Amino acid sequence: MEKHPFIGYPEEEAPFVYKKMRELGLKINQVMTVDNDYGNLSMISQNLGFGIYPRMIAENCMLPVKAVPIDHGSYTPISLGIRSYENGSLAAKAFVDYVLSLDLSMV
Repeated sequence: MEKHPFIGYPEEEAPFVYKKMRELGLKINQVMTVDNDYGNLSMISQNLGFGIYPRMIAENCMLPVKAVPIDHGSYTPISLGIRSYENGSLAAKAFVDYVLSLDLSMV
């Protein structure tokens, strides 16, 4: 990985990626940090480097990038927040209820 340019997020925005790389003893050649997926993936699609992204983003990317799965038993935390459930719209409440009903222990 250190032989190829890495385009990533600032470490404070994706600490789990950098922590996992340190745990695995991986060294990177970070040439750029951009704080949004579209900017990073746009540069990657122009062959300026590679990045590490959750499957959900990589598999649904509309840009011409090649997604190569890596599996080290890591998962990106995803959070769901709502300002006020009681005052939320019916759609927001339905979505929250649906997510809470999922069995996410097997994901």
